[in-house]
Amino acid sequence: AAGQDYAPAEYDLALCYHYGKGVDRNPEESREWFQKAADQGHAAAQKALGVCYVNGIGTNKDEAEAVKWYKLAAEQNYEKAQEILRELGEKW
Repeated sequence: AAGQDYAPAEYDLALCYHYGKGVDRNPEESREWFQKAADQGHAAAQKALGVCYVNGIGTNKDEAEAVKWYKLAAEQNYEKAQEILRELGEKW
């Protein structure tokens, strides 16, 4: 299902690469799969992609890009993204 534009499977695969579950840990591959799911509106993937950008996981650090993804997740009422934005003093 991953690779067939099915966001939940792409998100799950990203987690596998992120944590090294069943595959070698690969931050770049993880970020790419989070990106694919996030581009389809998957809120958890959008929040995870924000984490990648704020921490430089599989990509360069980019706080503005992180906030963009957190806001997209927060707009879908994803509570973890809303909490992060509140901590950063950002509104969505």
